[in-house]
Amino acid sequence: MVDPSDIQGKARVLSRLLERKMGARGRDLAARRRKAGRRLPRKVRRAVLEVERAEIMARHPKVGLRMDPGEIDRAYRQALTHLEAVDPNDRLKGYVLGVLGVNAVNFSVIAAALVALAVWRGWV
Repeated sequence: MVDPSDIQGKARVLSRLLERKMGARGRDLAARRRKAGRRLPRKVRRAVLEVERAEIMARHPKVGLRMDPGEIDRAYRQALTHLEAVDPNDRLKGYVLGVLGVNAVNFSVIAAALVALAVWRGWV
């Protein structure tokens, strides 16, 4: 038998980590998982979903008896390991560098097109 308070504690920990590390806001684990979306790897998304389902199922006494505590613990550990390894500052730095890189390429293409236009029209 799985202790409902244990599963709720695990869900609370994952929910807080999703908010703190991934910036996913929402009222519960399900909303935060949806907000994090594809920023999480598929296996981690499935693990969080499994803990989320276990939290719902643990509220019902008869359904709670049918849950596998080993699977829930494995899913929790997998999600926890990934979320603890995420560095929010590194994610922000990667995002900023990506935007700057795209803008640098766009500027280079526009500058090359203007130079080509100037040569073609005979201005240079």
